[in-house]
Amino acid sequence: MDAANYTYQALNQQKLLSVVVPVFNRAPMLKTCLESIRLQNYRPLELILVDNASEDQSLQICRDYQQQYRSEDFNIVVLQETKKGACAARNKGYAASRGDYLLFFDSDDRLYPDYATVMLREAALQHYPSLLACKADIEDRNRRFVFPKRIHAQPAAQLYDPVLKTASCMIRRDLMEKCGPWDEDLQRWQDLEFGFRLLLHAPEICWILRPLFYSGLMPDSITAASYTADHLKMHQSLDKIHLSIDQQKAEDKPLLLKALAFKTISMAALLYKEQSFDLAKDYYKKGLSLCPTKSGTVLLRLHYLYTRLGGRGFWRLAEKIL
Repeated sequence: MDAANYTYQALNQQKLLSVVVPVFNRAPMLKTCLESIRLQNYRPLELILVDNASEDQSLQICRDYQQQYRSEDFNIVVLQETKKGACAARNKGYAASRGDYLLFFDSDDRLYPDYATVMLREAALQHYPSLLACKADIEDRNRRFVFPKRIHAQPAAQLYDPVLKTASCMIRRDLMEKCGPWDEDLQRWQDLEFGFRLLLHAPEICWILRPLFYSGLMPDSITAASYTADHLKMHQSLDKIHLSIDQQKAEDKPLLLKALAFKTISMAALLYKEQSFDLAKDYYKKGLSLCPTKSGTVLLRLHYLYTRLGGRGFWRLAEKIL
């Protein structure tokens, strides 16, 4: 098939996109999220809402929305997951999904109207890659910026300065099957670990170089919790990443271990800034022990000193040198 015929057929083949949304006590902003999905100028869509034992009106809002808006080309499924945690809810939604591509979306964010159209049109033009990613408009503590700061396809990039967020990824079903489900044991940095695994398994990634959704940090978001309070939860995610690195080819491990060492040292510096000096010392030692080269440990020591004093952006230098 020549390129012109392929492009014509691909653009006229409508892939099903499944949008999986975990919901926990999001009644005040849930309708805004749901409307952003319903108003997508692309069909067919499948919306799978998974209530995670909400104590407010979230579940009823989901059911009302299903009754009002479900149609032949906009199927809405409402499920319940009693096991606490967004990862368990996402996995339940994934198990029930039928889409050619998957999007895991958060209930307090909103899609721009052309998210699905832009992503799936580009997927068709690029012969349906296993992973597509877009940028996002982020609002965090009265600061607005575009995420990520740069695009990258290497797994190590996720550890220097993350390039993938939960909603920025549109995942082809066979990649999801290869990558495996969300890790339900993790309570912090789940998207860091999941994004790292996606990049490990994706043979290619197609980037859309403009924001296609908005994400704002809510006051009760777990992301707002201190590093000191949640260091064990973050350490658990870093350990899972370490296990994934151990399963890679010997020649690929050094680069990935340097990136993990950098992330661990970053955590040590942030703990130091919170005046958790003993914890900072422990993570500092662990980070240095992960680095497979002496020259790398010198750079990591500089990173620790610079970052704990309030410096930012050291990852740009480290990513180039390590």
